[in-house]
Amino acid sequence: MIRFFEQKDRERLRELESGFEWTFEPDFLYAMAVVDENDRPVMIAGAWKRVETHMVCDHTWESPEKRGEAFLALHKAMEEVLVKEGVAEAITWMDDMKAFGRRLKQLGWDVAKRTMWARRLF
Repeated sequence: MIRFFEQKDRERLRELESGFEWTFEPDFLYAMAVVDENDRPVMIAGAWKRVETHMVCDHTWESPEKRGEAFLALHKAMEEVLVKEGVAEAITWMDDMKAFGRRLKQLGWDVAKRTMWARRLF
């Protein structure tokens, strides 16, 4: 049987976790569990609100400095809107662009430490 995760399932969740500590921050949406005949979870799946971000830029527009300033302003504006929407984490995909990667690092971005798997839902 499948049902929504309940408060009483937290201890069982801790037993099943393997190095990934679940957080129930404001960006947590919900979890569901497969339960056995005693209503004991044997499998749990959770969902958090995340976004994937992308940017394109006309590299002939203005100067590199002006594009850099515009990027910082756009980054700040996007972050403000996403935080208001309750989004706690953003991901992006890019080729190995060392200089731009350093800029992202300065803005608080980190290189993902785990393999990312994705599935389109609609």
